[in-house]
Amino acid sequence: AVPNFCLFLLNFATPCWLLVVPGVWVARCRVPQPFRGCLLALTAIHALFFLRYFVADQAMFALPTLALLAIWAGIGFAWLLERGGGKQCQMIAVLLSCLALPPAVYWGVWQVVAANDLAPHRARALPFRDETRYWLLPWKCDEHSAQRFTDAAREQLESNAVLYADGAAAGPLFAVETASRQRSQVRILSPYGADAATISVRPFYVVTPVPGYVPVSLLNGDYLFSKTGVLYRVTRVVSRPAKAQ
Repeated sequence: AVPNFCLFLLNFATPCWLLVVPGVWVARCRVPQPFRGCLLALTAIHALFFLRYFVADQAMFALPTLALLAIWAGIGFAWLLERGGGKQCQMIAVLLSCLALPPAVYWGVWQVVAANDLAPHRARALPFRDETRYWLLPWKCDEHSAQRFTDAAREQLESNAVLYADGAAAGPLFAVETASRQRSQVRILSPYGADAATISVRPFYVVTPVPGYVPVSLLNGDYLFSKTGVLYRVTRVVSRPAKAQ
């Protein structure tokens, strides 16, 4: 939750968001009550949803909240312009703070995080995916983690293997298979399909052996997960019969 909240705070790396406060204040007498009430309710609902939705990509689900806050900031900006006095200077200052300040802050924070190894370590981590760099450098053009994972997984898997991929990992695998127009001999199971993930005589793999990303039946202690390449090989634990007394 803490890393997600820190990533969320990076959205406020500009003083423009200070205009949300006067925007909410002046809206009492400038915005019709039904519209103002709906806008307040939507802002509160989306903010609460974001705060309680603890997932790896939680920061992404703050987008509706940010959009609504931007409306309040726009109302505050309109009020600021109505006060007069250097309107052009005010507009230039606001635009510069929106365009120039956030990239500088993001780049500076990334340098500190990378130099001191401050990136959060999650129990659920996809191979080749640098989540901190992904959010701090949004202007990058060399993000190919999904393709690298797909290539590494398909190179590792035997032709008759079975792979259980969770919702995040299954997308790139299916996309590459569809784009290549070639049916792979590797069988992919995922939450998108109706097949059950059961261990068979074929080599069986998963992407991340943690609760929520593999079937519960594989986490009952009867299976062993061995890291091989970018995947985990799943084997059944053979229990030995107890010796007679």
